[in-house]
Amino acid sequence: MKKSKVNFKVLFENDNFLWLFSFLFAFMLWFMVVSTINTSADRTIAEVPVTFNTAGTSLEALGLDAVLSEPLTARVDISGERSVVADVQREDILLTADLTGVTAAGEYSIRLSAADRLGRGFDVTGVHPREVKVRFDRTVTKTFPVTVDLSRLTYPDGYVIGDEYVNVQNITISGPESDVSRVVSCVARAQKAGGITKTEVLDAPLLLLDADGNEVTGEYMELSSQSAAITVPLLKTKRLPITVGFLNVPDGFPLKELKYRLSKEDILIAGPESSISSMTELNVGYIDFRDMDGGDFNFNLTLPAGYMNLEGDESITVSFDTTGLDSEVHTVTNIRLVNVPAGYEVSPITTSIRNVRVYGSADELAALTAADLVAEVDLSSGDLSAGSSSVIANLYAPNRGLVWCSGTYRVQISVKEKGN
Repeated sequence: MKKSKVNFKVLFENDNFLWLFSFLFAFMLWFMVVSTINTSADRTIAEVPVTFNTAGTSLEALGLDAVLSEPLTARVDISGERSVVADVQREDILLTADLTGVTAAGEYSIRLSAADRLGRGFDVTGVHPREVKVRFDRTVTKTFPVTVDLSRLTYPDGYVIGDEYVNVQNITISGPESDVSRVVSCVARAQKAGGITKTEVLDAPLLLLDADGNEVTGEYMELSSQSAAITVPLLKTKRLPITVGFLNVPDGFPLKELKYRLSKEDILIAGPESSISSMTELNVGYIDFRDMDGGDFNFNLTLPAGYMNLEGDESITVSFDTTGLDSEVHTVTNIRLVNVPAGYEVSPITTSIRNVRVYGSADELAALTAADLVAEVDLSSGDLSAGSSSVIANLYAPNRGLVWCSGTYRVQISVKEKGN
């Protein structure tokens, strides 16, 4: 039997054969490449964080920490099987700092080394940089009161700045001991372009100052607050006359004839514009005629809340001119009860008040008799109940000019309810 010959020309003209032949040929080429090339790969992992393990080192004993404004990182070169290297992440690499040479606070050159943290099967071939400069120090915390500096703030003439309020009373600083130890104070310094024309709340940065008043800056220090809000009251100034008032003035007494002098006639104060504009005087207090004996009276110079005394005086003395004045003692028998409430019968038990000190001009006293003096009991303001009680009587000489009685005097009265 005659063998048939393979006709390659016919085969290569067949599309199915040509497709199968191409596939087999490509597979053979791929297999040859895979069998002959290296399957290992190299890779660089960037920004791998450096670990500072202080346990058991001199740093732990000295209480030192690495002073870093942000985490320290480095690049790590690795090699290994392609499939392993391709899947390595930053957290798979342990990048540590060699701390054996750190013996005190200061700056050191620290060598870095890296390793396969989890045993993934890759090798470390390089660390970049291999050495880094690192500062070590103790971390301390200190608290300072916040003071306010308004020296650079301008305002219109005729106004002053009142007692400011800052919403941050204290500031806590944490950082390297060598930095924090330079700080001696914290100030909130308010500024505003063009100044202020009314009460305002201003944001002010908190500045740390050294003993010479220079600002202390440190990127490694952390502050509990970076700024503060300062309420700055703008107060209007005004000069006011100082006055004094009188209580229990006898009927018909000529106050204009009473000569007295204040230790200070007027004063410069400052207050909220809305209220100080309507003020015409500053009354420092009242003098009770029952206490007047020719001596001086002292009053504390107290201003309303939110006002300022711009002249520093803390008290005012009222001195009476006793020239031409005299005194004498009388017994008062004319006791009158006024404003007796309805439904009550009231009568005086006391029939006379002895040793009443009377002051006045010499001319008036020369003509004064006991009949000119009256002890008046005003019952309009008291709650009455049946029985006896002691009440204060106002003593005076009606319409006798510059004459008054000094001292507090009481009388006994009897109270009965009508119909009982």
